[in-house]
Amino acid sequence: MIGENSAKLPTWLGAVMLVIGLVMGGIIGSWYHQLQDHGAVLPVVVTVELNFGNGTVLTFEQVELEKNTPLEALYVACGLEMANMSVKTTYYALFDSTMVDSVGNFENGQDLRYWQYYVNGEMPMEGADRVKLNNGDRVVWSFEVPSWI
Repeated sequence: MIGENSAKLPTWLGAVMLVIGLVMGGIIGSWYHQLQDHGAVLPVVVTVELNFGNGTVLTFEQVELEKNTPLEALYVACGLEMANMSVKTTYYALFDSTMVDSVGNFENGQDLRYWQYYVNGEMPMEGADRVKLNNGDRVVWSFEVPSWI
């Protein structure tokens, strides 16, 4: 039990400290959401595989991304010295998303093959510029005949 002579904080000081804590929490929370809204995210490191459907598969380990999307993973992998390939895309406003048209000389529609992507073995149902990746993810870009053909 605290003795009767112990110092006691004024009630108003406790209220002031509470208000300061709430204000600081609001400022930090607002700052965090603004960073997220402006695309400020921490970089992630992923593995990227390019499968050209003809027996050629290129794998890139430890690919660091800033935007953290499968589309960026493709751009970065294709820009590496080992690949050195161009990527052509088309933006579709209706879907607010970007579709890959070609990688190097492999263009959508050749032999009914199209560029499709997978994250950790699953095909996302969103555009490759919309999906967010996490550290350690495996992104596979595959030039293949889609299941819908």
